Amino acid sequence: MRAIALLCRVRSQWFLYRLGTFLGDLTYLLPLRLRRVALSNLRRAYPQFSPAEIRRLCRSNLRLFGKNLVEFLHSPCLSREDIRSRVKLQGLEFLHGAFKQGKGVICLTAHFGNWEWMGARITADGFPLAVIARPHDDPATSAFIDSIRIHNGLKVIPRHDVRAALRSLRRQEILAVLADQHAGKAGIPVPFFGRPASTFPGIAALALRSGAPIIPCFIVRMPDNTHVATICPPVQLISGDDTQETIRANVALCTKIIEDQIRCYPDHWMWIHNRWKS
Repeated sequence: MRAIALLCRVRSQWFLYRLGTFLGDLTYLLPLRLRRVALSNLRRAYPQFSPAEIRRLCRSNLRLFGKNLVEFLHSPCLSREDIRSRVKLQGLEFLHGAFKQGKGVICLTAHFGNWEWMGARITADGFPLAVIARPHDDPATSAFIDSIRIHNGLKVIPRHDVRAALRSLRRQEILAVLADQHAGKAGIPVPFFGRPASTFPGIAALALRSGAPIIPCFIVRMPDNTHVATICPPVQLISGDDTQETIRANVALCTKIIEDQIRCYPDHWMWIHNRWKS
């Protein structure tokens, strides 16, 4: 990754996006596990699509993922003003309204579009933002990725550090939760594209425990490689007497919000992730 990061230090936008497209095509053309996972996931999610449509969608998706990667690695070359010029942010009224409750804000998002630049765009407007992230298996790579996030103005909280997440909300920060990952035995099964998917209950548990509102946020790439990040109205959480069932119902609700967004832009989600692993 560091070798690619050095290439991404160039100023040429033409070269940067050609490199991202090349990396996406390379992932598609070589017999890599990532392509097999992406094709399998797309066939599960869109059984009505023909094999040719699935292949086209997969290739487009991997190209976008390649562009996301080079943009992220290019981040140290950019100022806050650069990020603001490349990412339009809309729906700020919902974020200001959520902060008025005085309990912090939970940002519901996913590995969708260039989610890293969405976080950078929010912090460029002066909002404090912490992201819950799973450390990379390689400590050096994890430190390198986190260094770019810190440059972009984000704080990084390890995925299982609940106390740090609650402290972030008490400090009146935005806590970003990417709620679209396979959770294995630690998760609860909720529907995702018509199939049960093990999902981390953390976002619902944090909201119920802290009282912080959940605000969905998603970013979409435009044809000219600029982006539009949209902050949505707060999620109307489901209440109930049974805590476990209430958490399950709200996890399902959040997952449905993510699924609806993916259905609008099916090439924007990270299909290379084995979401239905179990």
